Amino acid sequence: MEIEKPNLVFNGKLIPLKKVDKIICHHPMHPNWRLNEIHLYHRDKRNYIGIGYNYFVTFDGRIQEGRGRNQGAHTLGGWNTKSLGVCFQGDFSKQLMTDSQVDSGAELIASLIKNEGLTINDVVGHGDLWNTACPGKNFRMTDLKNAILNELNPNMEGERDKMLLKIGDRSSDVKTLQENLNKLGHNAGAVDGIFGPSTDKALKSFQRAAGITVDGIAGPQTFAKITALTRPVIVKKENATFTLGGKKYKIEEV
Repeated sequence: MEIEKPNLVFNGKLIPLKKVDKIICHHPMHPNWRLNEIHLYHRDKRNYIGIGYNYFVTFDGRIQEGRGRNQGAHTLGGWNTKSLGVCFQGDFSKQLMTDSQVDSGAELIASLIKNEGLTINDVVGHGDLWNTACPGKNFRMTDLKNAILNELNPNMEGERDKMLLKIGDRSSDVKTLQENLNKLGHNAGAVDGIFGPSTDKALKSFQRAAGITVDGIAGPQTFAKITALTRPVIVKKENATFTLGGKKYKIEEV
């Protein structure tokens, strides 16, 4: 894994983190800002000493260092002194997260988990800790966590079991599950991140329809089925053409 280290100029001293309790995922809520543009915005417009995120993952999967293992400026509530903020390029309230971002983000976060002695449960979205929509409804947290588990150890079933969602759980992963169940026609009720009776009923309904084990527990088999049914298919639109006098013409919409 290569981590690029751009020559960022900070307006102050970076303070090393004494401990790391969480890895917090973000988006900059901008369709194309790159690391340097975020750095200048944070430093010159928001009066931070520089970019608030510790790491940045581009659309094409490049990993770049922001503040590194130093105190950030990305999550309120005291988390900046005990967490690492990983920002993924894009606005995931509108855009789709790329496969390259999932793969590179998983490689980076798996490495951070190992270095800091954390577990998959310590990887969260900004909205899990603060009242915000960040990192956006299209952030692929479930895909990212599954990819992280594969990076940590593809054969470690005990670790993989930590991705199970069941009644009583509360998290952004539950919220994503509820959104997907509703989208697929299985009424999970309010999308509130709380795995209650309505979500349990909807999940069992989906599992029954999908022909998989009906146990009300969302695990790898359930996630795989949901992902296959909800992942968007991007179709390239091609314009119609006709030939006249040996020359090919393209028909454009007006």
